[in-house]
Amino acid sequence: MFKISCNLARAERNHRMIIGSLLVIAGLLGFGRIFLIITGLIIAIEGLIGWCGLPGLIHRFSKSK
Repeated sequence: MFKISCNLARAERNHRMIIGSLLVIAGLLGFGRIFLIITGLIIAIEGLIGWCGLPGLIHRFSKSK
């Protein structure tokens, strides 16, 4: 399975939480509602837990066999 460890710096985690929260608020106010809410929640959760899955997926699919 995946080994989940913190791969985000503290500053990047804070930025993700702020940007994600702003996107959720914008979505709740009606600006591209569903897309912004989902994107904001994903970014905020990544910031909260300190782990981003994208680098792991890129590494997994770019391995030479």
